[in-house]
Amino acid sequence: MDNIAIQVEQSLYKLFIAVSGSGFKSITAKIEVIWTPVRNVLSSVLTKVEGLIAPLKDPQVVESIKGVLEAGRDLVNSTLDLLPDSARNLAQTGQRFLNIIVDFVSAGVEHIVAIVDLLLGVGKALVNEAYTLAATTIAALKKVGVQIPATATT
Repeated sequence: MDNIAIQVEQSLYKLFIAVSGSGFKSITAKIEVIWTPVRNVLSSVLTKVEGLIAPLKDPQVVESIKGVLEAGRDLVNSTLDLLPDSARNLAQTGQRFLNIIVDFVSAGVEHIVAIVDLLLGVGKALVNEAYTLAATTIAALKKVGVQIPATATT
């Protein structure tokens, strides 16, 4: 799969499985004196981030953002040749950035929502909190051929 978003989604799932498994937990147990303060800070940050990203788990919000990004990309593409050389270089840099974002958008809203869910799941697993991936995340992963075990929880 060439789409960057799909590759990120699949990689995040592998990371989620790794950090929510017993191997990671046994490693952190062995370095508990170091890991506990790190985990406490991560947990505090995660609580704040969770509130910020909650809207990104709503497909309607992501769909709205998608529309704005696509319009921005189209605007940059349509005005590049109107710009002086000095401004064109800056606009082309912006265009490359928008193309990466549009690649994520083209993966589909369900995959963007899955990426947000997987990021949250990885964060929760890192701080040793149980997390169950959303059914929509599991469906998005299966859609791109990821083999999901019967239980995908921490």
